[in-house]
Order: sequence, then structure tokens, then C-alpha cells
Amino acid sequence: MTYSQRRTLPTVYCVASAHGWGHTTRLAAVVERLVTLYPTLPVYFNTPAPQWLVDVHVRGCYHYRPVALDVGIVQSNSFDLNEPATLQRLEQLVAGAEPLLDAEAAFAQEHGVALIVADCPPLAVLLAQRLGVPVWYLTNFGWDFIYCALGPRFQPWATWAEHLYQQADLLLKLPFAEALSAFPRTESVPIVVNQPRYSRAETRAQLNLPPEAQVVLLTFGGLGLETLPYANLLDFPEWLFLTTDRQAPSLPNLRVAAGDQWRMAELCAAADLALIKPGYSTVAECCACGVTTFCTGRPNFAEAAVLIAGLREQVPHYILTPEQVQQGPWTFLRAPPLLPLQPGTLSFDGATVVARRIAHFLGY
Repeated sequence: MTYSQRRTLPTVYCVASAHGWGHTTRLAAVVERLVTLYPTLPVYFNTPAPQWLVDVHVRGCYHYRPVALDVGIVQSNSFDLNEPATLQRLEQLVAGAEPLLDAEAAFAQEHGVALIVADCPPLAVLLAQRLGVPVWYLTNFGWDFIYCALGPRFQPWATWAEHLYQQADLLLKLPFAEALSAFPRTESVPIVVNQPRYSRAETRAQLNLPPEAQVVLLTFGGLGLETLPYANLLDFPEWLFLTTDRQAPSLPNLRVAAGDQWRMAELCAAADLALIKPGYSTVAECCACGVTTFCTGRPNFAEAAVLIAGLREQVPHYILTPEQVQQGPWTFLRAPPLLPLQPGTLSFDGATVVARRIAHFLGY
């Protein structure tokens, strides 16, 4: 059945933040469950992330639309934010909001959109109001929370985001969350996380990783690992390191997996230890796989403390500073991890729970 044949059915418009790739992969987990469980439900997925990233995570029929409805935070690399560029792009976003929303509303109306699910652009509220349909948010933080922590220059933007979130119809609140007090109506849902398509043994075999090898996964989100001192890996010749960084140097104990072919959850499940920065999707995947996780702090990003607290509860862990990763030898890799505080207390079927909630609302 083609999308043109399905336009008489109520459709859902999913919109992900332009900040990084974690919002996209998290929402993609829900989209995959929707198109798998309800194959006649038309799904429109709006994300500025590349389509190959969505295709890795969604098996089934969906419509890709690469339009940015927010800014998030502009980052110089995986660790550092660019405050002037962020402020400039926020001003540009609001200055161009009317034609942007008019175009998206016309598209959504043409395609019978009956519900917007957002993770977590504030402008989704105004789009829903133009269409006269509900907007549900799926998130563990709002941009009001992030901007408020960045100081006086960002306070107007925190207030702007908070004002829009106050008009949302529903928040599907994820674990590892800040208070999210702006939202008037909240339902808690389990962790939304992508599931591996292959077993640990199958993934290792496809990546040519020996079954007995000690494997360390290096992942710092969609911005890449351009500041990583790869030479430090040579201090651990008995270990194998795994990355999706196409710019990584050729080292005898480093393997590069094609990012457009693998879900991070699969690489995580194949690893014995993950070295990460605290993004929601990465933390959720580490917890779901039960892998020992060495995690850096993330200066000037308020969500990090909430995520690190969740990580401490669920898996063996060791918390680092960015300087420990970017400078000096990696002696921390030989440190014994701390034991989790409350392991096994979370459910990881949030994608299915949210998909069924959406489908029920639309009458499927």
C-alpha cells in the first residue's frame, strides 16, 4: 500500500530535535514499533538527521522529511558548546518561524496528520495549534531546563520554551528525567531504547571480533570523535577497541564499524566496556545491554547530571572528566568499576508502550 493510498487514514507526524542524533534514534525506536505493529498506520518522520540513520533503525514503511523545527545547542565537538552560534541560530529560527510553520502545516494537513509526537522542539506546539490536533512530547528533558542552566543570556529562550511546553497536550515522561514541570499533563513510560537485531555472538562474527576478545566501544554521539587521542589505544595491545569514526587512524587494536550499517545497541551488546559521553540514547543502550560503562561529564549541559545518576543506578560504571579522556594516558581504563546501586529496576519496553498509546489514540 502506497502513502497516496493511505492518506484517508489518520496519520502521525513524529518530529525530532535537530540537536545531535540521540533524539532521532530514540524517536526512531517508537517509529519502528509503529510500522511493525501497525503497518497500515502512515508515519511521517521529520528529522534533520541523515536518512541513513533512520533507515538503520526503522525497518518498514515510513516517510522521511528533513526539516529542522528547533536548534537545541550548537556544539563545536562532542564536548564543547558554541554559545554565540546557539543564540544566533535561535534568533534565526524564531525570525523564520511563520513561513516554516505554514509550510509544515500545509504538508501535515495534506497528509491527514491527526497527532504530532515531538522529541522535543518547542515549536511543535505552534504547529499543532495551526492544524488543530494534539501534540504529545516524548522526552526526559526540555530546552527550558537546558537553557536556564546556561546563564542570563539564555534566560529569554528558557522562558520561550517553557511557555510553549505549557501548552502541550501530553508529556510521555521517560526515566532519567528532570522535573519537566512546564508540562500540564504527564504520563510516565518505560525507557525507550533501540533493540539489537543480532546476538552478541552474531555481531562479533560479522565485525571479525574474536569471541574471547576484550572489546571496548568508543562512542560520543553523532558529532564524532575528532578530539579523541587515539594513540592512547596503543597502551592496551591486549584489548580491541571499536568505533564508528570513519576518520579514525589505522591501529592494530582498533576496528571501525560502518555507522550506516549498525545500531549502537548492537555494538554496545558486543562490547565488554563502553566509553561514552552522557546522551540519553547511549546511556539507555548501555543500561539495556548491562555493559560496564565509563562515562565522561558533559560541562554546561544540565541533562548530564541526571543521566549519570541513572547510569550509576543501573550498570557497573566509572565517571570521568572530559580532560581525563582528551588529555594524558588512559590509565583509568584499568580502574575497577563501581557496582550499580539499583540494578534491574527498569523496564526497557518503552518503544512498544508508546507506539500502542499512539495507535490507540488514532483508532488502530
